[in-house]
Amino acid sequence: AELTRHQDHFAKFYLAKHSGRKLQWQATLGHCVLRAHFAQGNKELQVSLFQALVLLLFNDGDNLSFEDIKTATNIEEGELRRTLQSLACGKARVVTKTPKGRDVQDRDQFAFNADFTN
Repeated sequence: AELTRHQDHFAKFYLAKHSGRKLQWQATLGHCVLRAHFAQGNKELQVSLFQALVLLLFNDGDNLSFEDIKTATNIEEGELRRTLQSLACGKARVVTKTPKGRDVQDRDQFAFNADFTN
């Protein structure tokens, strides 16, 4: 939702400047830089568009279920599982997952990791 407003604004600008062209978004090619506030200070995170969509949800809530994230982002289920796995199960765990484990399941819960230090 936060990014949609900016995407719509850019689309209007682009289409007004380039009439007759079509603008098609390639979400898998996008990346974002997010500023995050952690216990040990602020960090800038360079993440994929899908990772950014998930991380921005934690601005409004500390704990989110897989279903909450799926509904809010509308990311395809397989892609969402891979995205959450990269955020919660890799070396840099910006998000924590309950229960712990390598695979993302439908009933898993996720929380922003305020103690992230990488």
